Amino acid sequence: AGSACDMPADEQDEQSRAPEEQVRWILHKAWKSFISCASGCRRFVRAFLVQRSRSVERCMALVVLANGAVLAAEIELRAHGDHAAQQQAETVANPFFNALFTLEAVLKLWALGRKRYVASSANVFDGAVLLLTLSADAMLL
Repeated sequence: AGSACDMPADEQDEQSRAPEEQVRWILHKAWKSFISCASGCRRFVRAFLVQRSRSVERCMALVVLANGAVLAAEIELRAHGDHAAQQQAETVANPFFNALFTLEAVLKLWALGRKRYVASSANVFDGAVLLLTLSADAMLL
């Protein structure tokens, strides 16, 4: 075993602290690591959204079209009186699409920040539609 002189300063500091101070110190170090990681993730997501914005927009357009097709199918099932199939489609598809749209909005809001997010009228529109949809779904529960 090495002496205290052989230990890095962080380990010497940790060993010389009282147990409750050690917990605070460890939590502080963990929080700093988390913030550093989150900042790196935020930069990655922002770069992905900016550099790949055309690909991301195309992908989300496909998701919107798929959602529209599922909604049309639900309406058709209801019109033909197949309420069981229509109900099953609603219970699976609606939460799935709502989760995708929510994830997109949250990632954009997180990566771009509030000011840059609301600077785009498309983001404001998407956010408003998402909030209305989630509110309507919550009222139906």
